[in-house]
Amino acid sequence: TGNFNSAPATTPPIRFGIAWGEASPGFGVSADQADGGRLSRMENVETRTAVSTERRRQRRRAIVDVAAPIFADAGYDGAEMDRVAAQLGVAKGTLYLYFAGKQDLFFACVDEGMRRMQEAVHAARDQPGDPFERISAAVRAYLTFFDEHPHFVELFIQERAIFRDRKKPTYFEYRDANRGAWRDLYAGLQTQGRIRADLPVEQIGRAHV
Repeated sequence: TGNFNSAPATTPPIRFGIAWGEASPGFGVSADQADGGRLSRMENVETRTAVSTERRRQRRRAIVDVAAPIFADAGYDGAEMDRVAAQLGVAKGTLYLYFAGKQDLFFACVDEGMRRMQEAVHAARDQPGDPFERISAAVRAYLTFFDEHPHFVELFIQERAIFRDRKKPTYFEYRDANRGAWRDLYAGLQTQGRIRADLPVEQIGRAHV
């Protein structure tokens, strides 16, 4: 994703502006032909919109992949948009096509870190097998993720330290939004008599993300 200047092979290069040259139904065109032409153009617009949305998502992720280590290394105050743009090989103004500013980009980096971490943990937890083995696999996935991506750990710490006015840090937002699966897992173990029934499953589940 770091190669920001090359478009995916399956999609055409990005073009900003209006696509000119499409003919409009007019004199000498039947109603059926006109309707068919409109439907065709609508389908083309939907296809272009889908391609554009996916391309934008890829571009945003490419920026995040470069920006996250910069924020972790230089700190929020020391990280500069110019440095991000230079590493991507694009003009600084290009970044603002995808992010409102440095703060918006920083939060996107934190969110991406949590998304990737939860993806790894949940993949381990949701595999078939004994519940205790699944819990162990999820814990290992959690520790492995942070061992392999230490810059995301730094970003989570920075968010809590710098943006104290946020209602809830991203880490806890993700944790709270995904408690249900953990609660069900521990409730099942209680039903099987494999863990104490007097332990509140909500309290146990707080240890997981």
